[in-house]
Amino acid sequence: MDVLLAWNAETHTALSETGATEYFGNVRRRANARSSARVSGHVGASRQPNVGERRYQTLRAGQTTEVHAPSGPTLAVVKTTPVSGLGNQLAALRAAQDKYHAPKWWSRFAAHPVKSGLAAVLLLFLITIGAIAGPIAWRSYSAYKQIFNTPIPQVQSALDVQVNDEGTPYLVGINETQVAEVADWDGTSRITILLMGVDRREDEPSRSDTMILVNIDPVAKTARMISIPRDLRVFVPGKGVYKINAAYALGDYDKSVAGGGPGLTMRTLEANFGIDINYYAEIDFDGFTKIVDTVGGVTIDVPYPIKDNEYPGPGNQYMRIYFPAGWQHMDGEQVLQYARTRHDDSDLYRSKRQQQILLALRQQAVSLDLIEKAPQLIQDFGDAIGTDLSPTQAVKLARLASEIGPDQIQQLSLDSAIWAVEDTEYYFQANWEVVGDIMSDLTGEEIVPPNATIDDPNFDVQVSILDGSLIYGLGPRVLESVNGLGFANATTADLPDAGNYPTTEIYVSQENLPTGVYLARSLGLPDTAVKITDNPTTPTPADTSGVVKVEETPVPEGTVQVSSMFPTSTAGADDDADKGDAGVIIIRMGDDMPDPAWYSPVP
Repeated sequence: MDVLLAWNAETHTALSETGATEYFGNVRRRANARSSARVSGHVGASRQPNVGERRYQTLRAGQTTEVHAPSGPTLAVVKTTPVSGLGNQLAALRAAQDKYHAPKWWSRFAAHPVKSGLAAVLLLFLITIGAIAGPIAWRSYSAYKQIFNTPIPQVQSALDVQVNDEGTPYLVGINETQVAEVADWDGTSRITILLMGVDRREDEPSRSDTMILVNIDPVAKTARMISIPRDLRVFVPGKGVYKINAAYALGDYDKSVAGGGPGLTMRTLEANFGIDINYYAEIDFDGFTKIVDTVGGVTIDVPYPIKDNEYPGPGNQYMRIYFPAGWQHMDGEQVLQYARTRHDDSDLYRSKRQQQILLALRQQAVSLDLIEKAPQLIQDFGDAIGTDLSPTQAVKLARLASEIGPDQIQQLSLDSAIWAVEDTEYYFQANWEVVGDIMSDLTGEEIVPPNATIDDPNFDVQVSILDGSLIYGLGPRVLESVNGLGFANATTADLPDAGNYPTTEIYVSQENLPTGVYLARSLGLPDTAVKITDNPTTPTPADTSGVVKVEETPVPEGTVQVSSMFPTSTAGADDDADKGDAGVIIIRMGDDMPDPAWYSPVP
């Protein structure tokens, strides 16, 4: 900068001294020289067009360029700093500009009349297919999610049951229950499936109106099936004593139950019958009628005239139905009525009709080759069907069922093992040893129902109920329940350290173990709540003063009603009997004790 200032100052002084004449003369000479060069076609030395290019090449080479000031009395040299990489940046900028302005591939494709026309037709076809198949695919996906559910975990029984030399089952002890891993069906082992027809309702829990156990032997290509009467009285795990069809409603209502209604129904059958159920499949009434109509109805031989003046109709009203004897073709609604009616005969005959319908539907499905139409059927009936089989297992079982001839399907019955009881309600009671023989025929292995070991409880035993919870009035309500079961010699007392017992335990001697399990199941407690001790005595509580029972929830008014599993109790029949000889059972209630105030015989 100092050099430039010095040069400007000297130039100004020189111009001042020599005057304007010399300066303008030089300007005129340069102009004349340029004009002469244009006329002659040559470029004069004073106008060299390649000077800028040489300077650019010099800058790229990183050399120092000397810039000479105009001729004058005193010239100063200005040195510039080399600019490295400038050429590379300029080249990259030029390439980017060329790429941006170049025509795109789609513009070249669109300019081609044949290619662009084919592309337009293909795009229109895809949009049309998407508009049609999109909703169908979504419905199919939703149907698959509704039909195929998570497998229900299997729970091993806590009861250690053995059979003596006379063939009589007896209870040895209590084991800790364990959740068993559900192994995938290998396709060759025998498999037991629970089929359920569900009475699904909007304003109340659903019920399983139909229960059929099917055992399939894939190797021998044979099958056995048996119906479970809905009015059979059983223990519902964690709930108490109910008709077996209430298990679905209780599980459907209680969201904490694994598997909901199907899960609790499977656990109920396993806990009472002593069998292992691998999978389940269910269908509601609407889906059942649709499936029958889809296959074109079924033709059934009605064995005798059936009329029912109290068949449940629309709007909770009764309607009259009638079926004459003989062969007749029925649609979906008629088949449902034929399967559900029971007032003219009984629940046992209804079970036989349901098996008759199932076999007729199977034969119709095989003749129509409905296996190949499985995807469409899944989409149509996704909201009415449910199973914990996988899609692959379901198709494999369907193909296997089609390969089993009608003469290879054996129908079993519980008629010889159950009888009707007319008490405050109508229900069936079972001889569980005979039930075990029938279940052994069904599964092909020896089955010992747990109920067979506890079907003769000792109602004369002394029951001591110790309330260790903080629920107001729980002790008297449980006492009323125990008395209702048939135990007349029972008492209750509050523990002074109430609130320190998270779980309920039942202390029994070895000889009273079956009675302790009967009490546990009747009161809604797990089998593992029963503890075997040599001499059950009242536990000595901690010396805690000032513990007061508090009321946490309101208690409904009225009499507590608890159903007895075996209402043939002889307790109190012999008043002179020595009750002390029967032994003692101690129920120490904890925070998990189900409150009988909330029991509902009809859930």
